[in-house]
Amino acid sequence: MDQPNFKVEFKGQTFSLGLQIPDKIPLSFAEYPLQQVMPLDQIKKIYSNPGRKHALDLYTTRKQQGRGSSCCPYAATTSMEAKRKFDRKQDVEYQPEYLYAHINGGRDAGAMLDDAMKFLLAKGCCLKLPKLYQDHTLNDLTMEEKRFAAQQALDYRPLDWYQAPIRNIETAWAAMVSAIAARDPVLMAVHCGNNFFSAGPDGKCKPDRGPGNHAVCGLELEGVLTARSLRDISIWAVNSHGSRAGKNGCYLHTYDHSAEPVNYHQHCMCRSMRSSPDEQISTLIG
Repeated sequence: MDQPNFKVEFKGQTFSLGLQIPDKIPLSFAEYPLQQVMPLDQIKKIYSNPGRKHALDLYTTRKQQGRGSSCCPYAATTSMEAKRKFDRKQDVEYQPEYLYAHINGGRDAGAMLDDAMKFLLAKGCCLKLPKLYQDHTLNDLTMEEKRFAAQQALDYRPLDWYQAPIRNIETAWAAMVSAIAARDPVLMAVHCGNNFFSAGPDGKCKPDRGPGNHAVCGLELEGVLTARSLRDISIWAVNSHGSRAGKNGCYLHTYDHSAEPVNYHQHCMCRSMRSSPDEQISTLIG
């Protein structure tokens, strides 16, 4: 069966997003193809399959960022680990501190989602090791250790990572919900205060336009079969504060949670991961 052939323009050039994607195209600048956005009826058909497994049963790891401001790399590496799990690739555990040290210069002061995405596409992230990058600095590492981590990171890069449209919340939410229905984890931002972190055992918390920013990884949908519109669907998101937060480390991210942050932050979908160090093209889109 023929696959759809999507295209994206970047710096005056047109790239095909059909069956194959050259390795070096900066897809962090490409929006999620509108042709991939699903209507509610199509999403309901996917979730009416009794054999479909819940994403949070497939990916059970819950990272703990501790007291640092490193939610961005923790959520980003969660999305890559989960995508590998969904695609039945080799299970790995990434080192979030490696990514954090590179995108913010070693400062423990937070980071932007799209900065993490661009770095991961270009340089990747090394796997968790007992010594490497255990704090937010590049110090105290030998040149050999740095070179090993950098080479390993290249071998475990994502291949495709798209941005949610930010023209308005409706198009962004439709793209995020569609991506998760297709087993593509979504890296999301939320403006939050204390109410956000007080999600109960049911995972519910009030939208909280607090002074802080937090990054989460959306993995699964809730309320699909009873929804009358895409707004009625919620997203189960891993919040990177360990399994004690919310419902086993997750909370229900709603349309209202995204209403403001999508105007300020780039939400990102992880579409495919490298199967081996030698893989130079993406998986199928569709």
